[in-house]
This record gives sequence, structure tokens and C-alpha cells, in this order.
Amino acid sequence: MTELDDFIKRYADDDNEWWRLSSGEMQNLFEEAYGRYDILKRRWEEHKKLIKSNMDAYEGAYSDRYAPAWFCELRTIWENIKQIEEEIK
Repeated sequence: MTELDDFIKRYADDDNEWWRLSSGEMQNLFEEAYGRYDILKRRWEEHKKLIKSNMDAYEGAYSDRYAPAWFCELRTIWENIKQIEEEIK
């Protein structure tokens, strides 16, 4: 378990836990959280690119009525991605 995971677990039980930290501890938690954010952001972009390239490759190849189930699911995933991005802007 990382320092951040440990802190989150303690904070869930007591939201005053943040105020008991030194500024150095706060900085360490921030840096770890930002590092995770950066990794997730890069992975999100990689997956988004992959899904978009698959959508582009098969778009127009099927009518809605005859599209295979996996393509319909891929389209749903893509629509969800766009909705999530709008929500977090």
C-alpha cells in the first residue's frame, strides 16, 4: 500500500486527517496523486485513440440494423467516452 492509499483509507474514517499532516506530507501526497493522474490521463488518451481508430475503420461498413454486437458495444463505449469528457470539462 502506498502512502496515498494509506492516507485515503484514514481520511475516509476521519476528514480531519488532512489537517494533521505537515506541509511536506501534503506535498508528497499531492505529487503521488498527480503522478497517478498523469499516468491515467496518458492511458485514457491511448485507449481513446484505439477505440476511435476502430470506430473510424468500421464506420459505414454496417448499417445500424446489421451491425455486429461488438460494433454496437464499441459505439456505446465511444459515446460514453465523449459524455465523460464533457462532464469533466
